[in-house]
Amino acid sequence: MRHLPDTLTQALLADLPDSHVLVLPRMPASDADPLTAVWQAARDDAASAYEAWRHGAPTEAFAVYRAAADREDAAAAALAMRARMRRPRWYRLLGGDRRA
Repeated sequence: MRHLPDTLTQALLADLPDSHVLVLPRMPASDADPLTAVWQAARDDAASAYEAWRHGAPTEAFAVYRAAADREDAAAAALAMRARMRRPRWYRLLGGDRRA
């Protein structure tokens, strides 16, 4: 399924500087991959927000859930991109990626 650009979010966030800071609910293990820890935290947040919304939380709970789900999607996309970039160039070319 192709995602359409979220122009409202882009318009609201366009003037905000990107801090490049990730805030996690707990410290990942010293040998843990930080990107995987970010995805796991986002996944846990999305699951908790979904359960709260499903069990009759206030109307804004749906917006909280959607924001958490979007963070999870973004983290999963970052993991997928990193995995793709770690593949050897010849492997990416086999898949038809001419940008490799």
